Amino acid sequence: MSPARRQAWLLAAVAAVASLLRVVMLAHSGGWHSAIEYDDGVHYGSSALLLHGVVPYRDYAFLQPPGITWLLMPCAVVGRLLGDASGLVVARLATIVVAGATTLLLGRLVAKSSSPQRGLVAAAFYAVAAPALVAGRTAMLEPWLDLFLVIAYDRLARPSPKSRDALIGGAALGLAVTVKAWGLVAALVLIGWLLVRHRRALAARASLAAAGAAATVCLPFFVLAPGRMVTDVITTQLSRPADGTQDTFARWAQLIAVRPLFAHPYVPAALAAFALAGCAIAALRRGPLGALMLAQFVAGLAMFAVSPPYFFHYGDYLIMPAAVLVALALPALVPLGRLTRVRKSLAWVAVWIVAMGGVVQLGAAWTQGQAATVNVARLTALVREARCVVSDQMVLIELANATGRTCHPWVDPRGTALSELPARVPATFYPYGFRGLTKFQRQWRAQLAASTAVILTGPPCRRADWTPLLCHQFENDFRYAGSAGRASPALLPVQVWRRFDPRVDPRDLHSNDAGWLGV
Repeated sequence: MSPARRQAWLLAAVAAVASLLRVVMLAHSGGWHSAIEYDDGVHYGSSALLLHGVVPYRDYAFLQPPGITWLLMPCAVVGRLLGDASGLVVARLATIVVAGATTLLLGRLVAKSSSPQRGLVAAAFYAVAAPALVAGRTAMLEPWLDLFLVIAYDRLARPSPKSRDALIGGAALGLAVTVKAWGLVAALVLIGWLLVRHRRALAARASLAAAGAAATVCLPFFVLAPGRMVTDVITTQLSRPADGTQDTFARWAQLIAVRPLFAHPYVPAALAAFALAGCAIAALRRGPLGALMLAQFVAGLAMFAVSPPYFFHYGDYLIMPAAVLVALALPALVPLGRLTRVRKSLAWVAVWIVAMGGVVQLGAAWTQGQAATVNVARLTALVREARCVVSDQMVLIELANATGRTCHPWVDPRGTALSELPARVPATFYPYGFRGLTKFQRQWRAQLAASTAVILTGPPCRRADWTPLLCHQFENDFRYAGSAGRASPALLPVQVWRRFDPRVDPRDLHSNDAGWLGV
């Protein structure tokens, strides 16, 4: 077998392992029918509802660009035919496959730029990195963003790119922006890198292609709701209150997933900074790709340092440039010249350090898993005849196969609240700040008034976002019907409540469903 063919097979094997690890992570978190994330249900729901004529921005708040709505549309078609619980499974599988494809393309990018061994190291780094594993186990935005970015890097960072490369690379860059706004930061860095290297014509063609791709994806939604789209995607995102991990050093420590080994996050953050400096110096000597990835990594760190919200899976955005920097920094395993034995020993020591880091990453990813399993059959049965089902998490409506009922589900309750925030938001907004939002409370009352069944995570009157008045309304109108598993966060019970008809004798409720309206 030729070296090139052997390299291709090895990279394919690493990519397959990357996908398999994400399947294992999903199984560890509860399986295909789990409620492990809030966002994945919103992403898939935007596609599923569009098939029913419910348009994001125009008909409900959607805080992300519409790229994911188009990307998951084939999965939503499956959901329309087989039920949205099946469609969500396909969306998760598609994202896992995308993560594997990104692993393969990243390895090829580094192999062509430097050496086959470093390509394998970069692919392996991305395959086992904890933030990438957590993001890639379900229908999150980051794996799709990484896919388009690595395509753009591959095409635009070539030594002698052709017009076709500018078109494909620029289009991929534009699609990255439509998946998540972070793609704009990466696009600006990449275009700036081309300009610094005096590739103005390539930068211009790529920029035009990117603008064309972004316009193609976004324009239909913008035409229908221009003001609302700008508010949701730009204004709301820039004014979000603090959420998740707040300390900057704690964020960086969380990114490298070694915080449990130290008493204070400053220690791993300082070690990571020292290691990054060493990797940057070595990577810059390997060619222009090292400079591009260093710029992307530094820009990402700065963005995460000032971003009000930060969650574990956000770190996936930085994994790809970090993987390239680490791979380019490694010495060759078979060095030439003087002191060959010493240099070869140092190379293997570096490889073992990276390997141990991979073990730490796998351990950190494993601790993020929670068995948030939902009994789809029971959940579907509990709401089967309900005309209108509302929930605090869209993923539960999808697992109940209730997306296409006569009412329009509240796709993103928290996002709706964030899009209606006042100009000044206190730093301690979470978790009780929602109680002070009049529009948010009014919309909850409207949702409850229209619904015949409600799926909630946890007891309703212990919710941090409900006022006592809202709780009182709920207790008067609904009665507990049953539970169907647990959901994140904190493995809260998935509870189904159905509208109560006071005209029916409560003693009859145990023998039939006559006391529930809509069933």
